[in-house]
Amino acid sequence: MARNVNIKQIAIVFILVVLFLGLSYACFVYLKYSVYFGQDFHIYQAAYAKASNGLDPYLPYNIGSSFLYHPFSLTLFSLFSGKLLAWTFASLACWLGSIGICFAMRPEPFFPSKPIVLLMLLFFGPFLEVLYVGQINAIVLFFICLSYFFFARNKMVSSGVALSFAIVLKTSPALLIVYFLAKKQIKPIISTVVGVISLSLISAIQFSPSILLDFVHTLISVSKEIQPDRNNLSLASFVYQVSTQQMADVVSVLLKIFLVGFVIIILYAAYRGKADQQSIFSSLMIILVLFSPLIWYHHLLFLLPVIVFLSPNTLVLVLLFSIQSERLLQIINPSSGGLIGFVLMGLLAWQTIKLFKFSLHRSGATFPSS
Repeated sequence: MARNVNIKQIAIVFILVVLFLGLSYACFVYLKYSVYFGQDFHIYQAAYAKASNGLDPYLPYNIGSSFLYHPFSLTLFSLFSGKLLAWTFASLACWLGSIGICFAMRPEPFFPSKPIVLLMLLFFGPFLEVLYVGQINAIVLFFICLSYFFFARNKMVSSGVALSFAIVLKTSPALLIVYFLAKKQIKPIISTVVGVISLSLISAIQFSPSILLDFVHTLISVSKEIQPDRNNLSLASFVYQVSTQQMADVVSVLLKIFLVGFVIIILYAAYRGKADQQSIFSSLMIILVLFSPLIWYHHLLFLLPVIVFLSPNTLVLVLLFSIQSERLLQIINPSSGGLIGFVLMGLLAWQTIKLFKFSLHRSGATFPSS
């Protein structure tokens, strides 16, 4: 028997797909005239050459054009040194793998047609940027999704090991250890810590033990940055551009307080009841992006699980539209990038409130009458 199909839903998805494809193409064209193909790949290449010769790969320190990641990212890069196309195909494979994992982890149907959604995600603006500039984020995202997949399959040690790879390739996924805490699991936390230490030692042996100290010094410097650049999509950067540095500093501190508060509420919701694990994971992925003082467009790639797990939702659709149109909006108004941050804050607040209400319901609490 033919499956009942909601024609209106298909029409809406089709219109959105066409719009997203068009905006993504415009994004790609805009990027083509802004940076050259493989720009970040060549940054890794130069850093790898320095590290191989016993030099500090983090110097000169310059946000946007210098190497900032854990030394193990250079260990991984050594497999692709001088092979830009192989690096590009590895990113494509990891992106497809991440999409496949997210689709497999979603229990209910995701929109009327998965092929249409897959086509849309292949033209996802941040992914095009990752592919074009040769960024490492698609590989990082794959290990994050793999960690989540293993956790859901009750393979706790494997989950922690996968997360350790994500952490040594890009430090911010360390936040996801909170997910293990929320689910009251110690094994993946231990395997994550052991994995990070082991992978760090591999890099120290390959290059030099001092490279780990160089990385720590760089990490401290980055954590203090606001970087009022139109390509920095953080809320603090947005405020800096439209107001003053003092106001941006205040916003930066308040943002960290709010995000820590969100994490505490998420942990509370997880401990008080059987909070939906996809909602917890999605909320932490939003925080992972928002918590950084430097949010480049390609960092929005990490919102893939949010898009898949929380759709269809009005705020998610607004987020998608904001992401896909961001490059065009910057052409019209260079300081418009921070708008994505506001949408993310709204989505995070909605998710956190939902989790908090669920935890109160599970514990038998009631809401005060208005």
